[in-house]
Amino acid sequence: MTILHAKGHIRTVTETADLAPLAAHAELTDDPILRAAAHLFYRRGIGNVSIQDIRQLAGVSLKALYARYPSKESLVTAYLRSTHAGWTRLLEEFVTAAVPDILNDGALDESARTAAVTALFTWLGDWFATPDFVGCGIANTRGERLSEEAQGVIRDHDRHVRSYMDRIGGSTEAGSSLFVLMEGAISTAAGTGDPDYARVALRTARAALDLT
Repeated sequence: MTILHAKGHIRTVTETADLAPLAAHAELTDDPILRAAAHLFYRRGIGNVSIQDIRQLAGVSLKALYARYPSKESLVTAYLRSTHAGWTRLLEEFVTAAVPDILNDGALDESARTAAVTALFTWLGDWFATPDFVGCGIANTRGERLSEEAQGVIRDHDRHVRSYMDRIGGSTEAGSSLFVLMEGAISTAAGTGDPDYARVALRTARAALDLT
C-alpha cells in the first residue's frame, strides 16, 4: 500500500515501518502483566480470561500481579487505556507523516485533506492485514460487563477519535462520515477477514467528501 503525501510525495508502508500497526495495540507496553492481559483480552474477550491465565502467560506470581493490579477490573481499565494510547498514537503518527500540516492550527486544504483521508484508510488497511486481527480492542469490549471507570475510558476514546476525524475531514459533518466509515470498515474487516474493506471505505469517503 502507498499513501499520498500532502506535498505530492508517495510514501510506501515499508518507508514508515516504524509506524506500522499491530493487532492488539495494548501489547506495546513494557509491563509484562499488562502485555499478557492485552494478548489474551484481545483474542479471547475479557469474560473468557481469568487472572490465572494472565499470571501464567506473564510468568509472574499471583502476589506480584495483585500488587500491581488489585483486581481484574483495574487490569481491564489499564488494558483499555493502553489500547487507546497505542492505537491513537500510531494512527496519528502515520497520518502526520503523510500530512505534517495537520499539526498546525489552520484548516487543511483539499490536497492535505485528501492525503490525510488516504493515510487514515491506508493505516487501517495495514492494521486489518496484521496477524490475529479481530477488530478494535476497545469496541470489542462493549458487550462485556465493565466498571464505570472502564466505560469512561471507552467514552473518552470515542470523543478523541471523533474529534480527530473532524480534523481530518475539515468539518463536523465530514468527520461524522469518516467515523462511520471507519467503524464500519473495522467491523466488516474483522467479520470477514478481508482487509480490502479499508480500500472500499476509502473510495466511499472520497466520494462522500468530494475529494479528488
